Amino acid sequence: MTYTATRRGTYSGLVVQAILNNLSPLFFIIFQESFGFSYERLGMLVVINFVVQVVMMSLGIALVEKLGYRTPIIIAQACAALGLVLLGALPLLMNNAYAGLVIATAVGAVGGGLSELILSPIMNALPTPPNQKASAMSFLHSFFSWGQAGTILISTLFLYLAGGSSWWILPILWAVLPLANLILFTAVPLPEQVGKAERTSVKDLFLSPLFLIFILLMVCGAASELTVAQWASLFIEQGFGLSKVLGDIAGPCVFAVMMGAGRILYSVLSGRIGYRAYMLASSALCVGCYLLISLSFSPVLGLIGFALSGLAVSAMWPATLSYAAARFPLGGTLLFGALAIFGGLGCSLGPWVAGVIADNSAGGLRTGILGGAVFPAFIILLVIILNIKRKNA
Repeated sequence: MTYTATRRGTYSGLVVQAILNNLSPLFFIIFQESFGFSYERLGMLVVINFVVQVVMMSLGIALVEKLGYRTPIIIAQACAALGLVLLGALPLLMNNAYAGLVIATAVGAVGGGLSELILSPIMNALPTPPNQKASAMSFLHSFFSWGQAGTILISTLFLYLAGGSSWWILPILWAVLPLANLILFTAVPLPEQVGKAERTSVKDLFLSPLFLIFILLMVCGAASELTVAQWASLFIEQGFGLSKVLGDIAGPCVFAVMMGAGRILYSVLSGRIGYRAYMLASSALCVGCYLLISLSFSPVLGLIGFALSGLAVSAMWPATLSYAAARFPLGGTLLFGALAIFGGLGCSLGPWVAGVIADNSAGGLRTGILGGAVFPAFIILLVIILNIKRKNA
């Protein structure tokens, strides 16, 4: 096999990530109606998913440095498959359905955390001209979006045809993909890591003001993306009165397609559009989308807000990874791991904050999403600081 097969494996790995992060929220309204879970308990499942991912990213850095990429990525795919199977089985087999969901979420998140840690540095280390690294990274992360759209579309159609009571079958069917990835990663060639002697140290990274800005950008970018993505299905069904099928396809699915299209567009234009200019424009658009979603009572305008927010957040994560890798070329797995850890924190923080605000305000989820606008607004401030630092350098 060649590095072409390795690239395809990373693309497929991002699709698995999308399944792990987006399948359970599609069942939120089913869980709410069947088990009586509150917004906060549903939001806590998102928190558990990403907190466990963060823990695994933290532990996985040393694991990858000791074992290389192959063994951890195989473990990741095995845990992803097991977590999906348990998601379909445990809530129905255990007396405490919520405990079953927590266990399944945590097992899948072990695989998700290791995958998030490993896939980006593998792609960055593959033979690619330096001026095409950002393009390759954005193209890689577009597969998360296509996976998200496919998960939503296929799962929604399945639930429509088979009925909501058949929801438990879906996770078990989706587990086939990580099992196939597991087999693939046993055979494909994988690149070498940055040598320990040349690698940027933990101290040098975390004492760099520039790296601290990258950390905050990852937190806010991830929170900006996931606040909308995780709550879109429930918001559209309850806020606009659309059916689950129409709500999932017109909201989260279109969001994912627009995010994927935005990442493809950035991969094409990354050599011509500066990182800071892109982040300013996309963050401003994202703030506008949050306001449109939360303040408009028109389903048409609200759905437009969801769609455009997918475009707005599209390259926040991959572009920040690429820019940081270019500024710290010897960062290796540590660099990507640290940024992914804080990105994972943002992924849990955004949806959880929105859920807490929703449970404690008269406006419900509208007010929750309105509160989430603080994250893209803070990105604008961070980019302004980056521009000031560049001018003073």
